Amino acid sequence: MSFDWLVYLNVASYLLSQTGEEYWRSAISRAYYAVFGAVRGILQSRGAQLKSDNVHRQVINRLKRHKNPTARQIGVNLDRLRRERNKADYDGGLSISRNEASIAITIAQKIRRNLPAI
Repeated sequence: MSFDWLVYLNVASYLLSQTGEEYWRSAISRAYYAVFGAVRGILQSRGAQLKSDNVHRQVINRLKRHKNPTARQIGVNLDRLRRERNKADYDGGLSISRNEASIAITIAQKIRRNLPAI
C-alpha cells in the first residue's frame, strides 16, 4: 500500500489550529509536502524519470512546462509553496505568522483540487 501524501493536509490544518510559531512553521512544511508528494507520485506513475538529486526542482519545472495551463499553474503555486516551506524550515530569523501558514494551506488545497489536470 502506498502512502497517501495528501493526508498531510489534515495534519497541516491541525497544526494551524494550534498556538505558536513552531506549529505554523510545521503547517507550512506539511502543506508543501502533501502536494509535492502527490504530484511527484502522479508524474512517476505516468513514466516520469526523476533523479533523486534536486527532485523538487525537477517536479516544479516539469509542471511549469506542461501542455495544460492548469498544470502549469500548479507548478507556479508549488514553486511558491516551496519557497515558503524553505523559509519556514530554514530561516529562524524570520517570524512566521498564522496567516502565512493559512495562506500556504489554501495554496496546497488549490493544488489538490487541480491535480486531475496533470
